[in-house]
Amino acid sequence: MADSEVVRILRDLLRFDTSNPPGNERPAVDYLAGILKEEGVPFEIVEPQPRRANIVARLKGDGTKAPLLLSAHLDVVPAMDGWEHPPFAAEIHDGCIWGRGAVDMKHMAAQSLVALLAIKRKGLKLKRDLIFAGVADEEAGGLAGAGYLVDHRPELIKSEFCMTEVGGIATPINDAIIVPVQVAHKGYCWFTMRARGEAGHGSKPKKDTAIEKLAIAVEKLSTKPLHYRLTPTATKFLRAVVAAHSGASKVALKGLFYSKTVDVALKTLPKDRREVFNAMLRDTAAVTGLTAGVKVNVIPNVAEASVDGRYLPDTDQKRYLAQVQKIVGPDIELIPFDGAPGLDMAHESELWDVIAAVMQKHLPGCAVTPNMITGMTDAKDYARLGIRTYGFSPVLLEKGDSFAELYHAPNERISVKGLEAGSVWLNEVVEQFCAA
Repeated sequence: MADSEVVRILRDLLRFDTSNPPGNERPAVDYLAGILKEEGVPFEIVEPQPRRANIVARLKGDGTKAPLLLSAHLDVVPAMDGWEHPPFAAEIHDGCIWGRGAVDMKHMAAQSLVALLAIKRKGLKLKRDLIFAGVADEEAGGLAGAGYLVDHRPELIKSEFCMTEVGGIATPINDAIIVPVQVAHKGYCWFTMRARGEAGHGSKPKKDTAIEKLAIAVEKLSTKPLHYRLTPTATKFLRAVVAAHSGASKVALKGLFYSKTVDVALKTLPKDRREVFNAMLRDTAAVTGLTAGVKVNVIPNVAEASVDGRYLPDTDQKRYLAQVQKIVGPDIELIPFDGAPGLDMAHESELWDVIAAVMQKHLPGCAVTPNMITGMTDAKDYARLGIRTYGFSPVLLEKGDSFAELYHAPNERISVKGLEAGSVWLNEVVEQFCAA
């Protein structure tokens, strides 16, 4: 049986190794350009660095309303070891397409292109332009991708609304179905923790060395929780999750709403859910790298740790670092080297209403709820243009299906049935929102 169009395009995209670093999105962009050219859709390729390409296509509307942007990044994280099937072969096993980028997020690139082509082929008259952007470099911050387009070619992507990752994943919980749509994300602050101490010969151990000071700071930061807060979007999402549970599980989840009970409530949850909810309810700091020493018999005078800091959208980098400083102590230097603020927007809008209506049509009784993700997407850049961005890259999950845990993990895969269902939903949302 031949693949459907969305399956075929996704499998083709997965076969391009766009691991970032180095990215090398150009071959995938050329592939998309070939389809658009054959279908007669105008597009432009923007390549800020060699092989780091973006493609932007546009179907013109009558201009009575502002454009809608569909955005998907084409780069992926490196595949690493531990795959059951080759990460860039796009093989189908057990009803799933396997490959790096199947979840994060080439499936949205395929779905978005199919939605645009469906409107072009139907010859529909549009009240707003429909823009598709396949962008580079999201996995390394977007400086060659969405960030570059915002800063240097905003006219290509300027729109009222955007749909991108992460959301629209129809997730069964007990007898309910929750459809989270991202409207918020945490801010991030990547920083170096630096400790200093007296250097010397390894044969004469010293106290209070740079390594000892850093080790103590790392231990403190890894064991003492940062501030708990319940943001408006997290509150809405948690209410939907609680409503889908009953009995002891419902009681435990209700404990997440209060600072005095949150730690006890988190301990009752499975490990994967505990990690997600903890990150949703707190600022966090994860030590991701350690550097010290030049030779085995030399006590170094400097030791450093790399830290991935994430903070809730109700605060900022300065206040976040003040929290960390209080935990690790005044002798540890905190040196930020990258970051961006969080985002939390009201979800109500004309587009939200269309998304909710389409999902209710296909999944009667489902709970379409705003959500905050603990990572970050290209929404951080689109927000700088005032583009209201929703995480809506829809997929249908069945009980037992893996999805969220496959981000950046081995054996990334997406169900063929789930991909095709999501493609139908996205088509309908786009058509209803854009057609005159």
